Amino acid sequence: MPAPIRPATVSDIPAIQEVARRTWTATYAGMIPEATQAAFLERAYSREELERRLAHPAIRAWVAGQDGRVVGYLFLHLPEDLHTHVPELAAIYVLPEAQGRGFGLALFEAAVQAVRTAGASVLWVVGHRDNHRSRSWYERRGFVYDHDTVAWQSIPEAVYRLEIAG
Repeated sequence: MPAPIRPATVSDIPAIQEVARRTWTATYAGMIPEATQAAFLERAYSREELERRLAHPAIRAWVAGQDGRVVGYLFLHLPEDLHTHVPELAAIYVLPEAQGRGFGLALFEAAVQAVRTAGASVLWVVGHRDNHRSRSWYERRGFVYDHDTVAWQSIPEAVYRLEIAG
């Protein structure tokens, strides 16, 4: 049975913030300094920023739930002009205790379906270069490594692409 997911709403913001804080702490310990994590979370997951994202026409967001509680979320950047911009899986996180139960896969499948429906042929994702667990997860879903890059605060990242069949 697929994990229950639904479009994210403004009322989900506190839960998204909590999932972000907990997953970032668990995921990036030893990879990203705590002060850098805190600064990023404060900026990228402020109520104002999340309200902006949820209202943005090029952003799709879903949450995964269990027992009435949000356990994961996904943000997809899906631009209207697919000739000059590309879809990007901007964030996908599931609480550590809920991982391995199909929530991430259900969120991912919703994003792929949205990309396919929009008529795009590729989906990009960028992740921390040393996060081997997420890299393996992306590869199991069909993503192929494309190149390395450096992000905010000199964080080394790996860029992956997924060809979307029509």
